[in-house]
Amino acid sequence: MPKKWSEKEIETTFKHMPGVKDNRSAEEILERLKADERLQEIAEKKRKPISWIPVAVAIAAVFFISLLIPSVLKKISSQPEQATNFSFEQESKMMNEEAEIERAASFAEEAALSDGNNYAVLQETLDEYFVFQIGLVFNEQVIPTSFLIPIEKVNVDFPNGKPNSVQLYEKYASKIPEEALGFTPYHPYGGSFTVSGETITHHAINDSSYVNDPLYEGIIRETFKDFKQWHSTIEREEESITLIHLQDEKNAFYKYTSSTGQSYLVKETQDSLTVKDALLNMATPPHDEVEVLIPEYVHYDITVENKVAHVQFHEELDLRTMDREEAVMLIEGFMLTAAEFNMRVQFENISPSTFERYELFAPLPTPIGSNPIYFSFE
Repeated sequence: MPKKWSEKEIETTFKHMPGVKDNRSAEEILERLKADERLQEIAEKKRKPISWIPVAVAIAAVFFISLLIPSVLKKISSQPEQATNFSFEQESKMMNEEAEIERAASFAEEAALSDGNNYAVLQETLDEYFVFQIGLVFNEQVIPTSFLIPIEKVNVDFPNGKPNSVQLYEKYASKIPEEALGFTPYHPYGGSFTVSGETITHHAINDSSYVNDPLYEGIIRETFKDFKQWHSTIEREEESITLIHLQDEKNAFYKYTSSTGQSYLVKETQDSLTVKDALLNMATPPHDEVEVLIPEYVHYDITVENKVAHVQFHEELDLRTMDREEAVMLIEGFMLTAAEFNMRVQFENISPSTFERYELFAPLPTPIGSNPIYFSFE
């Protein structure tokens, strides 16, 4: 075991040590230092100053951690159950938020896969997709929207056969992230639905506020097209407060542009008693919120023969001089308006004879929907 020295012993020992003397002259010591190669190398190199900032930061960090750890350990030991519950709650909340973000991103990604920015849904689409039609809302405008769902998905969800609009609404309406898509949230309506023949009855739950909404009728018309009548009742009263004849209104189509810059084809009610009236009304906007699909310099007449509405332009209309989206909207706006009367449309005095997916000198197909959005509803 090493000897422990006292201060007195150390002091006494130092006093008895022999003194250190150097008898060399100052000149001799200087010459020896100049001749030392190690000192010459140091002189040739500029020594970097030591940066004390990282060292100081490291010391401060260690000091802070040393103060923090006991406090954290004390808190954990005193409230283990509370801390665990908090952790689980936070994790659950984060997982839910991430799921919502992923869902909205997935929806936006699928919604972006439009059919080449076409606005009409054609019969050929049914080879791969099932059409779920619904009236969505942007501000005060009803947008007739067609969700295109893979047939395989619908067959799994409805193994007993083809669903009607009520079944589709009950299954999918709640899964539409309307706000993520830029729409005003309206769906799903509360209460329950019953079907009797060609009539739907909506049993609302003690709330008639939405029934009095001026957009209500337009939304219902665009969502339940395969029925003829719609009744709305209040559960506590069990009496009909609204009766809508779903198939008695025929409208012309116009262009609506949302504040986000997205364009849609929308219907507007006018005095369109015949298909000719409706097609001619397309040249006149009913109000400032929508635009016509026909350029100001374009004039045309309408004749109807054998369930085909012939659009005859006074001067040749060259679609190649128009913006691509405007040309598609013009063609499909005429098609959708004629389809309101179960008719087809054919153009005369137009070029080229073929434009994208359409043969313009022949009767064009009857659309089965508008404003398509591809979505799988997973």
